[in-house]
Amino acid sequence: MFIPIGLDQNEVRRTPWVTYAVIGLDVGVFLLVWLSGLGPGAFGYRPSSPSLAAILISLFIHGGIAHLLGNLLFFYLTGPFVEDAYGRLLFAGLYLSSGLVSAAVHILQNRGSDVPTIGASGAIAGVMGAFLVRYGARRIQFLWMPFFPFPWLSRQISIRAFLYLPFWFATQLLLAGIAPQASGVAVWAHIGGFVFGAIVALIVDASGFERRVLHPRIEAKIGFSGGDELVRAVEEGQAGRLDDALRRTERILAGNPAHLDARRLAYELAREAGRADAAGRHAARLLDAYGASGETALARELVDEIGADSERSKMPAALLLRAGDLMAREGRREEALRLYGALHRQHPADPSSLKAVLQEAELRRRGGDAAGAIAALERARAHPACLGDWAAEIERRGTAIRGAGAAPADAGGYRGVTPPRA
Repeated sequence: MFIPIGLDQNEVRRTPWVTYAVIGLDVGVFLLVWLSGLGPGAFGYRPSSPSLAAILISLFIHGGIAHLLGNLLFFYLTGPFVEDAYGRLLFAGLYLSSGLVSAAVHILQNRGSDVPTIGASGAIAGVMGAFLVRYGARRIQFLWMPFFPFPWLSRQISIRAFLYLPFWFATQLLLAGIAPQASGVAVWAHIGGFVFGAIVALIVDASGFERRVLHPRIEAKIGFSGGDELVRAVEEGQAGRLDDALRRTERILAGNPAHLDARRLAYELAREAGRADAAGRHAARLLDAYGASGETALARELVDEIGADSERSKMPAALLLRAGDLMAREGRREEALRLYGALHRQHPADPSSLKAVLQEAELRRRGGDAAGAIAALERARAHPACLGDWAAEIERRGTAIRGAGAAPADAGGYRGVTPPRA
């Protein structure tokens, strides 16, 4: 079972009041219906005799706690960011119109049905469709929980939105083609809402409406570009008021996540204050930005600082892996090995640790250290995530090294580890 628990990037410029209001209404209405003793179906619309009022009311009615939480979880993961990009008014219009369109599609596919329809899933599917178009590169974090008797294998994984959301949509199409009535789920409402939301997002993007109108208006309402605030943050940091300075830089980044000067200052302040989690989060965003802009010197300097910090405090696993890979590509073998070693020591059970140990084995093999490569593969074999194809891949690598020895020290550049194919 896959449970969505977050995104890799969670910054928004303003409080998503529309999202919070919808969540609050859904929870409040659910409690009122439960206290009333009436069945939720009494408030749904019937495809045989729909009305606009009944459809709008149905958007806030849910059949049970699982129905409510399942809908709100996906809405909470996508709604704040679409609202941040499109503004509150357009987002509210997108949500309601997606709900109406999804209901219309459901009615067309179920003419004459007297089964009442309830739930916000059609409207939320519209938000998900817009999220796919606007934020397709974002990673959705999932908690994978195997069913009994394997719950101990639970772990977190991340999947790009442009991979997961089309897969979700494909499952809805499959259900619609097999037996939509038997599932008890209004899958055609999901399909209609998702397609409508994606079309709206494509129109907004193609027209330039967000860039030319929405973004400048939101920035104007935020009230600052970050210049004066950044100066104050620097002054507060120099005066030793690190927490105040860090809060100020966080406000700047909430308004403009791409503000590199504020991001760098936030990293330095968090590092000085000993807040490893915040420092790691800002360092990861800086590495991405430096890589995208070709600032290799700044990236190397930042990795050196990350390596020094990793000896004193626990840094995020993904950051250490990213930094180690960068050093390996740059040919700085010892620095890469040090970062991989820190990752394995600090996060021994994290899936990134398995990748780091395999990277270490590859580097040692290419450096002529067959014994070190075999020792690294043994550590990889003992990792809790070493299952299935990974275990077979490690066995293959070990056999190849024992049979052929390590590659000569100058045998080509670093190419990294290729994960086994599923």
